[in-house]
Amino acid sequence: MSNTILTHYAKKLELNQKADRFLAGIIKESGFASEKEIWRGLILGDKKKAGSVIYAGRYKNKPAVLKIQHLKPVIDEPEIIRKFYQHSKSRKVFAPKIYFDRPWNRSRGYGYFISELIEGENIKTLKHKNIKAKDETREFCRFYEDYKTNIKTKPGWWSRRAAEKDTVIFNLKRLENWLKIVKAARLLKPEFYQPKVDIYKKIIKKYAANQPMEFTHGHLSAHDIIKTKQGKYYLMSNFLWSYRPKWYDLAFNLWVNINGLPEMSYNEVDRYIERWLENYNEIKTVTKDKNFERYFWLNLLERALGSILVDFGSVRYPVEKRAMARVNFKRWEYIFGEIANKFKM
Repeated sequence: MSNTILTHYAKKLELNQKADRFLAGIIKESGFASEKEIWRGLILGDKKKAGSVIYAGRYKNKPAVLKIQHLKPVIDEPEIIRKFYQHSKSRKVFAPKIYFDRPWNRSRGYGYFISELIEGENIKTLKHKNIKAKDETREFCRFYEDYKTNIKTKPGWWSRRAAEKDTVIFNLKRLENWLKIVKAARLLKPEFYQPKVDIYKKIIKKYAANQPMEFTHGHLSAHDIIKTKQGKYYLMSNFLWSYRPKWYDLAFNLWVNINGLPEMSYNEVDRYIERWLENYNEIKTVTKDKNFERYFWLNLLERALGSILVDFGSVRYPVEKRAMARVNFKRWEYIFGEIANKFKM
């Protein structure tokens, strides 16, 4: 019963045009005092398709954040956060406290919640304060050890669908959704992407059959973790907690970081991945899994194909972003080939 984003891509979404009207109603109902918009969650960068909008402001004289959720969730984010606190034993990893919320409903066309404003920096930007890049990876790994150890990964309250019980089914279902987007966008030719799709299917069916699914934060990256001055870590983007293939979160984090790299040689990209993998292999929970590297490469292969088909292959980027989008497209094409070779496919 996972919340998703890409499955809404083909739907008509009107949040961009109606955000101000929604905000006015929310202010009247909740008493939230809006100060400025700080985030607009565009689906695949499409300015006509906003899934959520976030505002900074005040609530009952306290700094606060308002999130308007336009996409219909299977389970509302405030409820996920409340369950998070019920199942977490961590004293270091937290989610923002909910002050006020209204669940999504059809007549309203959105849901919303007001939460505490977390003051700090995301792990990714900590490197700008005289922290070396290698220390940035270690910072993430320190967070991850506590997150993985002290947050329950088998919640009884989450009703699992078939795709959340089987890694092969999960990955093939995602592939099916990607191909719908690819065919609608018409930017890639079938003779280009179909061979990659065929290779991916063979690898997943052969090597992911025994890969467990686990409950995890589905958008985990150094960008989505804020560290406070008190040394606490706060998880953002909690809308996307769900069951994913084991160690998906570590591949996702690396995927986000690779997308942010400047143009560089493929040898440098290889070394970058190796450095992260070396640090991952020092995480205690990782060392206990003899299949970690196989699962990790399967997950990164999934991220590579998704990047080729959707993120950089089906999006019409504005002129100023096209050059870097092309770099990432070719980069992920290279990474896909390198990982496929590891599985001799």
